[in-house]
Amino acid sequence: MEPEKALWMAVLEQAVKDARALIRRAKADPTLWDSPSFRGEVKSLRRWFLAKSQHPGGFGFVCDLAGLDPERALARIDEKYLRHLTPEIG
Repeated sequence: MEPEKALWMAVLEQAVKDARALIRRAKADPTLWDSPSFRGEVKSLRRWFLAKSQHPGGFGFVCDLAGLDPERALARIDEKYLRHLTPEIG
């Protein structure tokens, strides 16, 4: 893999790791959903993925530089992670 693509894949991998960590925290302590700070973390992460921004640092921008289709990547990330980051499931 080209070094630049590897860098942007690492950015995406870190965002997914962050999502997994939030899911684990919520499952371990469902009362976190009462915390404005925790809800803010979740909202910020979800917003980054769902905005699909093409601006530098945005999800779409990162996907493009990583050589991924943003729509396909988002569909997989939503299915595996984002849909689990809601208070109803949390």
